[in-house]
Amino acid sequence: MITFGKGKDIDLAVSGASLGEAFQNELDEQNERSRGICDRLYRQGEPGVLLADEVGKGKTYVALGVAFAALARRKDAKVLVLTHSRHMANVWRKRWIDLQKSMSGEWQARSKDWSCRTYSKLGEFEADAASRSLPSIAFTSYETLKNYSTDERDAGILRAALKLSEVQVGMKLQSADRNQLIKQILECDLRSVHDEPVSEAQARKINRWLDPESWGWKRDARSHVEDELDHIQARAKFDGARFDLLIVDEAHKLEGTIRHRVIARLLHRRFEKCLLVTATPFALSVEQFRKRLADFAHAIGARPSFVEEVSQLPLDAFRQAVLRREPYPGKKALETTLRRHMVRASWEHEKERETDRWVAQPTAHSLLPTLLLERSIESVLASGKRVHIANRRESLCSSWPAARESLERSPLAAVDTRWTDAFNAVVDGREETDPKLKIAVEKLVELIKRNTKVVVFTQRIATSEALAKMLAKDPYVTYRTAKIEKRTNRFRRHAGKVAQWLDLEADYAVCVTKIMAHSPDYPDEIKMAAVKRWWRRHGKHLGNGSDAGWKALNSVAGANRPLPLIVRHDANTDKLDRNVEKFNLPSTPLVLIATPKAQEGIDMHVYCHHVVLFDLTWNPAAMEQRIGRVHRIGGNRKKHEKVKVIYCYQSGTYEETMARRVQQRCEMMRVLLGAGQWLDADEEVDVLKEYEMSFPA
Repeated sequence: MITFGKGKDIDLAVSGASLGEAFQNELDEQNERSRGICDRLYRQGEPGVLLADEVGKGKTYVALGVAFAALARRKDAKVLVLTHSRHMANVWRKRWIDLQKSMSGEWQARSKDWSCRTYSKLGEFEADAASRSLPSIAFTSYETLKNYSTDERDAGILRAALKLSEVQVGMKLQSADRNQLIKQILECDLRSVHDEPVSEAQARKINRWLDPESWGWKRDARSHVEDELDHIQARAKFDGARFDLLIVDEAHKLEGTIRHRVIARLLHRRFEKCLLVTATPFALSVEQFRKRLADFAHAIGARPSFVEEVSQLPLDAFRQAVLRREPYPGKKALETTLRRHMVRASWEHEKERETDRWVAQPTAHSLLPTLLLERSIESVLASGKRVHIANRRESLCSSWPAARESLERSPLAAVDTRWTDAFNAVVDGREETDPKLKIAVEKLVELIKRNTKVVVFTQRIATSEALAKMLAKDPYVTYRTAKIEKRTNRFRRHAGKVAQWLDLEADYAVCVTKIMAHSPDYPDEIKMAAVKRWWRRHGKHLGNGSDAGWKALNSVAGANRPLPLIVRHDANTDKLDRNVEKFNLPSTPLVLIATPKAQEGIDMHVYCHHVVLFDLTWNPAAMEQRIGRVHRIGGNRKKHEKVKVIYCYQSGTYEETMARRVQQRCEMMRVLLGAGQWLDADEEVDVLKEYEMSFPA
């Protein structure tokens, strides 16, 4: 059995050793969770485990620790890591490379024989599977694999199967009838379709859903025929794919039908053990949670009775107790059973987080846009047209520019134009008087004056643009920008000395000197002792003088890379601008304005422990993901310094209620099994402690 911990086969704490003593316990606990999962999979013989650590607790490293154990157990073992996007597949691969430093000397040497590859194209994965040359550990995404089934190939399989229909179900179909039946199952250009090879046994399974009397499909045939088409394609394409361990990231997203097909059909019985990874298991309903556990039955190592065991779990009785707000006497027994399948580490929120509010006080002028939008919504409802009302209200809560853009793109603008015209007349060109934007700018400038880094999450790009524009116009920001530029020019002249004092290459020293000049704790005097003190504080985040560190740093803060006070990260920003990497430097930027694009797979905690939820969404999982960009192991958060979470809203509006309810939802999602049901029903459970369960390693 592989061992975890100091002096063992692998020590996950090594990856975070630079974080210092303050985080040692949390890093050591990662070893315990990897060990606990391996114990369940390989000693207790469970087919799968749900790794459900909260955001920021290091799930990726824990899961990769289990991947190491799987590879170490057998010489020719294979591991597949399945993520929700190609970007995250690359993130996991980079962290696997980092993890190799955590292995003992013996295993580091042996791991060099383990091949590693990221697949971004289905054909490449398919070819390696067919030739049985898949790497030791492969990284890919749902988006890559879900396209294994195509309408054209499905049509070819159907046509070949239907040609056998005369023998099998006693009906003879003309080509036009055959094409019509195919179209009833799927839509595609039949002129480009060629028959696929189909065995008689496969054709029989499809043709049993034909009705000889009506010359059509039987009732409810569609899903059954599509299932069989999937199985035929999966068997034909990926017969050589077999894995000792399947790791699925963001497993709560398996609720998507197409994504679940990858597990239930493409990879069915092609993996020995399964590890589902999600930070938000309780965002699922009880039934969805049961389905995730039942997914372990697709593992080769699943015992025949596993599905029955999952179906008999008293989850419905627990749900009824919560529904009636009554004690559930079987909680302890249920908790003990579920611990065989789930491991979860949670933050001590009372000790780790502090909540603040930036509340804009309402005026008649500031409330008028809200009233006008509500009248517009009433007009749509009265007309009988469909529109996502909550989405439109959230747009107004975001900012006037966002609400205006939302109006222009929705049915609201077309039903009763007097309200939208009045709205535009009130807000046109008046971003500076938007009370929510105004208070956010005032508070952010205060943080800038205190040299505090802060991430601001908006829901709409229009809000991101308006907020950045208003901040850039602020007199203090303009003054501070000019002051930094003047200091940078002065520091630049001393780059040669910095290179000598820190023993850096000349180009590297130019980059370091620039960052030093932009940092809040820049040396008052450019003297060797002061510069070395600054380097001791920040050198580890700047590559510590290595060639790789220099290349990475130059791409972010090189000669032609500006380091402004405020940057944005959204779909409209230049990919080459690398604003997140800039934000993680010990210098400016001090404010990063991000849209939901940045709420997953990005670390922003290196020098930051403030996050502003400028916009809210009813989905508590999204809120926790945003907070989790800053609330992570390590970084600027110290044991004596809490992560500050700030809600921003205008008093007296829809969003004030939303801010209160979203906080309650986040708490439910954090501790209540099956919370997704009550979140969907839009009701809160106040007595959470009574139903809370614990899932230690």
